[in-house]
Amino acid sequence: MGYRAIGMSLDAIRNILQDQANSTEHLLAQRDMLQRKIAAYGRMLETIEHLLEDTMAPKNEQLSAAEKAGIMGEGFSLAHQQEAQERYVKTDDWAEYQRRTATMNRADWQNGKQQVDEVEQALVEAFNRGVQPGSEEANALAERHRASLFFFEVTPAKHAILARGYVEDARFKAHYEKLATGLAEWLRDVIYENARAHGVDPDEAAWG
Repeated sequence: MGYRAIGMSLDAIRNILQDQANSTEHLLAQRDMLQRKIAAYGRMLETIEHLLEDTMAPKNEQLSAAEKAGIMGEGFSLAHQQEAQERYVKTDDWAEYQRRTATMNRADWQNGKQQVDEVEQALVEAFNRGVQPGSEEANALAERHRASLFFFEVTPAKHAILARGYVEDARFKAHYEKLATGLAEWLRDVIYENARAHGVDPDEAAWG
């Protein structure tokens, strides 16, 4: 009964009974075999646990344009999204934007909004202190602002082009002017000077 309890076949038990002198050798072989099985079952169990984590994990929560606008602001309204798609749909940056946002859930959007708010708060504080565009502090703020535009890779040249819109596009200008009167022009100048520090002429900057 003991031999069957450890998983030995009837043939193996018969061999032990016929060869009592080598019973220890048979038992050691059976132990090694069981240890290999235990290790294999352990790996199988670990794989099952990983598969369960994947299947039971909450799926990405796809937000509507209205929900994104509720978190990020009117710049993410359905109208703005449609306008951006019509203008950039054939570009690599639009494809990258689609790829990155496809995996973003509500928490990701909220974290992105928090990052933007923190950068804008730092910009307002620096503007009110009279930080000069082109200074080391201003350039560092420009880099923080550029990093907060996380939907695709924003080069210094692209950043300069976007900054132009912060003044020329009434919607963007209204957003920054609501934070502080004169902030839109100051931020444009900060970004322009930082672009120059990267060897980019903001007046000649090209998207690409």
